[in-house]
Amino acid sequence: MRYVPSSAAYQYEKAYATNATNGSFAARADSVTEPSAGSGVIDLRPSTKLPVVPTWVSILVYGTGDANDTMNVRVYGIKQIASLSWTHVPLLEVVATLGTKTGVAAGGVLDTELYADTLVAASTSFGSADNSFRIISPADNSAARILLDTEGFQYLRIDFDMDTGAPTGGNALVGRV
Repeated sequence: MRYVPSSAAYQYEKAYATNATNGSFAARADSVTEPSAGSGVIDLRPSTKLPVVPTWVSILVYGTGDANDTMNVRVYGIKQIASLSWTHVPLLEVVATLGTKTGVAAGGVLDTELYADTLVAASTSFGSADNSFRIISPADNSAARILLDTEGFQYLRIDFDMDTGAPTGGNALVGRV
């Protein structure tokens, strides 16, 4: 009997090397330049030679500030248009509330950074719950997460708007599912 796994065990990847501190969402215009991973962009391909991407990703939001600080988080898919240019398509926007759960000193998420324990689809959300995304939001100081349908996009971009609360920085972990 042949066994075919339903999910691969990929590690989480940080959206930003240094937490984002944006005061608003940037306008995302089309570009003739292919995006590069880093500064909020995640390349979903397992290899640059393969045009295959995961169907779903798991996203954990975290940041710096105090428990109960809120921030808006917007996720875009980025795809090429006829081998000529790249476009951003908004997939989801959530309001994230930081809890008290922290990372660990010298870890991927530090002991000074707090995981969001509450995630709520924003009124400007672009998808449909249970079809294009699922939000697991315990609101109990454990890490909340988003399961997001990648819709075949090659790249994801995650943007933050800190003006919605008082956090001093925001970031996300993205895991291929």
